[in-house]
Amino acid sequence: MTTKHTPGPWKLEHLQVVAPSPRYPTSNLLVAQVYETSMMVDEPDHANADAALISAAPELLEALKETQEALWIVVKLVGIEHVAELDIAERADLMASAAIAKAEAKA
Repeated sequence: MTTKHTPGPWKLEHLQVVAPSPRYPTSNLLVAQVYETSMMVDEPDHANADAALISAAPELLEALKETQEALWIVVKLVGIEHVAELDIAERADLMASAAIAKAEAKA
């Protein structure tokens, strides 16, 4: 599957999210730089958590796509008439579709 984003895996190095360079095997490409925003001692800084979430983005996107596909395979195998919570499955599918569209800049 081809993607428009920098291919993964992405990894976290301090507050930088990097990916392997396709041209230079010993180098990394900078995907994102996260800055600490908290200047107050009693205010939590979310920079590390934000950077970790960003670095997991390619894997999360792929997992969401696989999960969305698996959801409907299971529904088909079980049979729609036997899925007690079909509305939950449909909402999950809509949420997944919206998140995938956002990640792929289609939203």
